[in-house]
Amino acid sequence: MTASNVVDIGAALDAPQDVPELSRPNPRDRDEGPPERPMLPRDCPVKPLGVMAQTHFYLDSLGQLIALGPREHGKQHIEALFGVHSAMLREIWPRFSPKVDPETGEAKVTGWKADDAAEHLKRAAAWEGIFDPQGRVRGRGAHRGEAGELVLHCGDMVLIGGKRITGGPGETRWHHPGVIGPFVYPTAPGMPRPHPEAVDDEAAVILLKLLQQWRWARPDIDAYLMLGWIAAALIAGALDWRPHAWITGGSGTGKSTLHRLLKMLFGTGALATADATPAAIRQLLQQQTLPVFFDELEAEEDGRRSKAVIELARLASSGALTFRGGTDHKASEFTVRSSFLFSSILVPPMPQQDRNRLAMLELEKFETGAQPPALERMGLPDLGRRLRRRLLDQWWRWDATLHAYQAALSSYGHNGRSGDQFGTLLAAADLLLYDFQPEPDVVEEWASKLRADTLAEKVYERTDSDECADWLASTELKGRGGDERETVAKAMRLGLQLDTLEMAARRRERLRSFGIAIGNVTEAGGFRDYAGGAAFVAIANSHRGLDELFRDSRWVGGVWSQSFARAREARKRVKVKFDGRAIWATVVPIELFIGSEEAPE
Repeated sequence: MTASNVVDIGAALDAPQDVPELSRPNPRDRDEGPPERPMLPRDCPVKPLGVMAQTHFYLDSLGQLIALGPREHGKQHIEALFGVHSAMLREIWPRFSPKVDPETGEAKVTGWKADDAAEHLKRAAAWEGIFDPQGRVRGRGAHRGEAGELVLHCGDMVLIGGKRITGGPGETRWHHPGVIGPFVYPTAPGMPRPHPEAVDDEAAVILLKLLQQWRWARPDIDAYLMLGWIAAALIAGALDWRPHAWITGGSGTGKSTLHRLLKMLFGTGALATADATPAAIRQLLQQQTLPVFFDELEAEEDGRRSKAVIELARLASSGALTFRGGTDHKASEFTVRSSFLFSSILVPPMPQQDRNRLAMLELEKFETGAQPPALERMGLPDLGRRLRRRLLDQWWRWDATLHAYQAALSSYGHNGRSGDQFGTLLAAADLLLYDFQPEPDVVEEWASKLRADTLAEKVYERTDSDECADWLASTELKGRGGDERETVAKAMRLGLQLDTLEMAARRRERLRSFGIAIGNVTEAGGFRDYAGGAAFVAIANSHRGLDELFRDSRWVGGVWSQSFARAREARKRVKVKFDGRAIWATVVPIELFIGSEEAPE
């Protein structure tokens, strides 16, 4: 490149020229004018919705959502779209006999033109524009309307409740399934509808007294939380946070009877299973927001089945969007917005991020001679309809009720996630039992009963750094050169015993060979070998020995350094010598591994 070229380029950059705006040609603006909107008869039972890629979407004559590819518009597919109205095809796209009837002077209709029908249907769908089912199609269950209404899709009818306004509920309106506002509510098998008239709190009081007949480990709490879960599950799709519950108890505690109660209460408005994969649950739910009852999800040797289902419930809590690949190399989107109920004799192990999305409700055996209540003559299906109506009528105060309980729980030690979990359960029960905004003394009473420092679900809550430290502390060090096998925690305890200097020094040296150092933090923020006083542990951020100790865990590959960096009083990026090499480490109090009662002062 010559000097003159450089000067020319510089001048062009200093004084840039206007670039003409590029526009994409619109096929509707051709010389012959825009194409006419493809018109289907006003009473056409098939409604085109739009196109995504090469897939055309329709509501068929029954109101079901149908997706057809470009080659799936044959005669049989179109007849299926029109269903019992297929005779209209002869009227809309008639095929005439080449011969004219001598009496009438008209050609006889001998059938219908499948090619013409396919062309018009595809053009009509394309005219509607891009249609993405994700977020626009709403299946059976509860949803939230554009203005905050509670929408209950009952399969064969859609009920839109009053807006969430201060002072009371608005009107309710029934609609046939189809396009309602910006959303599509396809027709589906009917499920229980809300009671046709407004109801009081009687149904909720009856249900609460019935639930109290089981022997709960927390008699004054668990039955009420169970009532809250039932209420939240009925309107789960309209909530920002969907709480889950886990019922646990041995044989003879009435778990099966409780599941039978729920099935009678929810009817066809729930999915109940004892063995299903997450993929099967997604496919069964699709755009539905129905609750899922998972019976007998027992702890397993490897825990893969229960882990996968619990992960799905975790995603459902916030309605997170997930993607799954298909055999056709196309990704599918799923959003599960249902509340899950699990039950088992033993609760399988799970990470804290899953446990804190669950209300753990433990059942005890009935007293000698006592039996679970008889359910068949209690009118539970009608009770379920009355509960649905009660929630619909009280929906107008949902936000204020939820915020009141969340604020109260926060003052008793709950964080945002547990506030969402238990706040939603309490607020949902409140809608069933009360007519107006929650009384402050009621809110305060329940928040104090569920205070974080005494609540079982919170007492056993452990952070990721705690769990990481537990794994490391309980892992055995392999014997080397005649050393006995011992856990990391035991080696740490022995490494602190200065009254046996040689043994303690040998243990500390052994730990250093695995990337673990016991020592003291200097005034300058450095780290030296242990010489008494407050003890700390330096964990190398990268070390083959630690890779061996964390093998088969989620902290392998140096991930442990992220967890320990979040521990209380952690010091990040401290240079520590291991085997004569100074490498970066994270320093944490030794109490994280052996407990405060064993750590030196």
